[in-house]
Amino acid sequence: MSTTLQTSTYLTRAEAPTDPNDPLLTEYGWPEVGKGITRILIGYFVAVVGTAAGIGVFLLAIYGHEMGLFAKGNKNTMELISTAGVLLIGVTSLLSYSLILAGKWRCLMNAPERHAARWLIFSCMLCMVIGPVMNILTSLGGDGANNYKQLQHYKEGIHLTFNSVGSILQLLGTILSVVSTTLFILFLRAVGCCFRSRFLTSMIHLYLLFSALLIGVTAQLIFALPRTLARPEVLLGLAAGWLICVLGYVFLVFFTRVCIATGSSRIRSPLAV
Repeated sequence: MSTTLQTSTYLTRAEAPTDPNDPLLTEYGWPEVGKGITRILIGYFVAVVGTAAGIGVFLLAIYGHEMGLFAKGNKNTMELISTAGVLLIGVTSLLSYSLILAGKWRCLMNAPERHAARWLIFSCMLCMVIGPVMNILTSLGGDGANNYKQLQHYKEGIHLTFNSVGSILQLLGTILSVVSTTLFILFLRAVGCCFRSRFLTSMIHLYLLFSALLIGVTAQLIFALPRTLARPEVLLGLAAGWLICVLGYVFLVFFTRVCIATGSSRIRSPLAV
């Protein structure tokens, strides 16, 4: 007697449309949306690998003399290796950003307007482009640059100033960057609603609640209780929370891709029937 494991099918199950007027039967762009999400996942993978490789190169520059790779005190070699690490992180970050932006553009071009899916991904891309540009431009000098210097001395207390136009635009750029991620998660929720995946929508609701609590705790520790970050248990707990948040985000994106693939395979044209 053979048995089959149906857990995966249960989790990724999307109700097959039985009504001839069901919108899914006329929404032909979902496979392209799936390809766009796949490209976004590849972009995240490139970012993780590039950052890990860059950190490895930095560690090589610091401990290379102990490994016998170059003589101790050879500053030229250390600076060359450190520069290579910076270039590696910079190039992979740019490539990752391009892949993610291209993936979201494909989603925008093919997503339907049901549950505001297209408008959510459009707003997400708008914030994704404007937010970093505003941060970079306003951090080159003035109060924006001073705010970043304050963040480097968080143990002594952070005193950010938003008295000028540049610093206010810097704050707005940071908010837009956070809003961009939130809008993308809401886009994933819209995809789950289109495919009637209760599991995906429920997981997104829990993730948004967890993220809001984590951001609140992090802001409280940084701005109100900066000295507590010097305690190893607090720092490790905060790092573990953000690691869970990042892994949960990647899981939601991956599961949305699986939901689209599974749901699209269940859609059959009335002409085929």
